[in-house]
Amino acid sequence: MPASRRGKQNGKESERIVATPGICGGSWRINGTRISVKTLARSRELGITDQELLEDYPSLTAEDLAAAWIFAAKNLGLVRS
Repeated sequence: MPASRRGKQNGKESERIVATPGICGGSWRINGTRISVKTLARSRELGITDQELLEDYPSLTAEDLAAAWIFAAKNLGLVRS
């Protein structure tokens, strides 16, 4: 099984945001899913609300989205590349 990298938020590791070689092209994603932070961030930029994202991706939680928004804000280069 490939090793995962975990995102850092507020100086500690996040269990919610990971990047694993071979899964989603190694992109940062919500742990346990194939939903990338980049996809969520782009959706938000297009005006899709958190509530709509939670409805569209029933496996996500509000905490997952909060972690994604923090990660995206702190790592714009990783999310936009």
